Amino acid sequence: MDGAGLCALTEEDFRMRSPMSGDILYAQLEIWKSAAHMTPSASSPQRSPQQFCPEDSVFDLAGPLGQTISGGMQEAPAHTL
Repeated sequence: MDGAGLCALTEEDFRMRSPMSGDILYAQLEIWKSAAHMTPSASSPQRSPQQFCPEDSVFDLAGPLGQTISGGMQEAPAHTL
């Protein structure tokens, strides 16, 4: 699925694909979409517009998706007796 396809998904689509965190993922995508459309205010031209970086987001998607930052699956910790 490409970015346009991802942006076209509804909140219900997210919930069906990820029942435990679909609503959170959808909300985060909405924040990113809103930030992408923001423009710097004309009343403060001396400031350079702050760049939006998804990496700076507070919510880490690696946990709900069960993946590490590199994209691999997390291994269960080994228990020793």
